[in-house]
Amino acid sequence: MSDTSVLKKQKLNDKGSSPNDSLKIDLSSFRANTNTFLSTTKHPLGILPDGNYLMSIRGSNEKKIKHAEDVQKNLGHLSMWSYEQIIEFVKNYVDDPQTLKSLQHSSRLMYGLLFEDDIWKNCYTKEYGKLEEEQKSKEIKNTIVPFKELGASDTWRGTWRKTLLNVPEEEEEAMIKSQELIFSDFIFRPYQNRHINYKKTFKKILELEKTNFENCNNGNLLFSIDRFVEDEFYKENNFATKFHNKPFILQNTLACKPKRINKIEDLLETFTPESKFRQEVVEWSLKEYFKYYHANKDESPLYLFDCNKDLLSKLKEYFVKPNYSELDFFNLFEETRPDHLWIIAGPGNTGSTFHKDPNSTSAWNQLLSGLKLWIMLPPDVSPPGVIADSEEENVTAPLSLSEWVNAGFFNDCLKLCEKNTSEKQYCLIGCTYPGETIYVPSNWWHSVINIEASVAMTGNFVPKENLHRVLNFFKNRKLQISGFHLKNLIVSMADFHSKNLNAYKATTENMDAIIGRFVNFFESGKSVSLLKDIDDEDCGVLEDEFNSILNEIPIYEYFVLLIDSDPKLGLHLQDSMKKLQELEKQQNSGQQAKVRESEMWAKLIQHIEVAQKGANSGFAFNFADESSDDD
Repeated sequence: MSDTSVLKKQKLNDKGSSPNDSLKIDLSSFRANTNTFLSTTKHPLGILPDGNYLMSIRGSNEKKIKHAEDVQKNLGHLSMWSYEQIIEFVKNYVDDPQTLKSLQHSSRLMYGLLFEDDIWKNCYTKEYGKLEEEQKSKEIKNTIVPFKELGASDTWRGTWRKTLLNVPEEEEEAMIKSQELIFSDFIFRPYQNRHINYKKTFKKILELEKTNFENCNNGNLLFSIDRFVEDEFYKENNFATKFHNKPFILQNTLACKPKRINKIEDLLETFTPESKFRQEVVEWSLKEYFKYYHANKDESPLYLFDCNKDLLSKLKEYFVKPNYSELDFFNLFEETRPDHLWIIAGPGNTGSTFHKDPNSTSAWNQLLSGLKLWIMLPPDVSPPGVIADSEEENVTAPLSLSEWVNAGFFNDCLKLCEKNTSEKQYCLIGCTYPGETIYVPSNWWHSVINIEASVAMTGNFVPKENLHRVLNFFKNRKLQISGFHLKNLIVSMADFHSKNLNAYKATTENMDAIIGRFVNFFESGKSVSLLKDIDDEDCGVLEDEFNSILNEIPIYEYFVLLIDSDPKLGLHLQDSMKKLQELEKQQNSGQQAKVRESEMWAKLIQHIEVAQKGANSGFAFNFADESSDDD
């Protein structure tokens, strides 16, 4: 292994060359070690990976014929489908737990195919979403219990299956073993992924980061994120001059707070057990979530992620917004601004896949308890294992973080770190510890892995240094705008227009055009017609056929006029508009960033295409559109 003391002291030379050019340090010693558990993980039903078929069945023609006959006997006409196709069919068309139970009990093979708890989770969450929409339409707010009329439990029973079938958590089930019947990476991998041990997987990086944390070290500049004691960072104008577009970590950011959170249960010192929080696709009480938190078998456990203002106002004794976020241009939207302050909590092995923060905002994330690993890439470097279109409107990635790590994509990120120079970073990796606050610059890709159970606060904001990027987003990526509730926004626009109609200042030709478009929105009657057609949903969840609404609403123009009307913030508008014009010229030059694709990724895509044609063998990822969940 490389000497970490050498890494700690290493600096880049003035020519911007890679640190490996001089010291030839081998970053392979920091690779994720995914072999620490792969060979010892055994599925409780005896389900085996595809490779075992080659060793135990295919070598014998007699065994091969017997296996084919057993599959035909267990599946009947369904044997013409791949296991993936059967499971996807069940997820899409089996809508209640009793039917799912009957189907699972129809044969030994079906029992194994439908054993994975994610299938039962899918059944629960689909029904939860349906009932939640019904409540919204009727404007009622009751505790939602999916399939209550079919006898499902109203409290967590340890697994989604037991909860839906109302089986006591302590009751043990007689497992129906596969007996060398099911060979499938698609079924085996989720179980395997659940047992990943990130402390062993990232052992070398965690050792290095612990040293960096203890010494407040600014640089292993190979890949670590710059660290500062908070007071030292603010002595100079570091944010504006050096770090508004580069990640960094501040220490001791909670030194003045009287209360600390050491574990998620400490939230009960502030909230009652019945307090309801959002956990991605469900909204449970803290009491219910704690039951799930301590006993679940999910590959990707639910993450508490909530922005409820009334709830968060009670946490003010636990966190501190960093000074660099105080000048926030989104404050001009007042009550109509997108949600921007969140509590994030969850068990180890949770986190967020690669994403950029909404609306080109910047962000801070303050860790109250636990340990987080951050992988961060600049806007023009595509993360390995992530596919995005040229406008980054559609982003696809492996469904779970563990799957992404096990497939080798973290190690591909480490290879990008070898290219880092003082002038250009291709990938940065670091950890945050309790009391530390990390800065996420506008448009930077980032993924976060909770090495331990964690609680954090995070906030989005718009500093003056990155204002032009947000203006560009509002002007040129309208269909990707999220967080605004359009009905309230239009009402707020109308109020602003009526108060400022005679105060608009067309100081430039560009400003004259902005005023003209904004005024036309009201004088043409578009505002009135849109108010009749839309509800107050977050515009980020509009269905495709309604996305054109965002093209009609002058959010960009409204934001410019809000800035221009503010005596303090308006001083920064002219400079930001110049930067916006320069940014638009760069974007229109036709020089698009190349999407990086690893060799392993190409092979996986090839396997997916094979699986879609009906093959039972081959490793495949399940893809889903990435949400704007942020950590």
